[in-house]
Amino acid sequence: MATRTFKVTTFRTVNSPDLVLAFYRDLLEKDGWTYNSDLSDASRASFAWAPQSNSPATVYELTITTTRTNETNVEIKVWSRKYRTSWQ
Repeated sequence: MATRTFKVTTFRTVNSPDLVLAFYRDLLEKDGWTYNSDLSDASRASFAWAPQSNSPATVYELTITTTRTNETNVEIKVWSRKYRTSWQ
């Protein structure tokens, strides 16, 4: 069974969504995270990272939306999942 631990951070920036996504993609890929293109689009980028095969996988999701005032709202969600690997 999977368990999840959520952490959410939100902020607003004058930078464009493209610039914010590019910043996080560059930063996270340099740190060993894997970009998940199947769960990403123009307003969302999804990344995954697992330190060891028996450790919980940590999934990092970055969601970006723009407001009418040309600001970008950014929401970053981080969660971990633990899966049973054997019947004990």
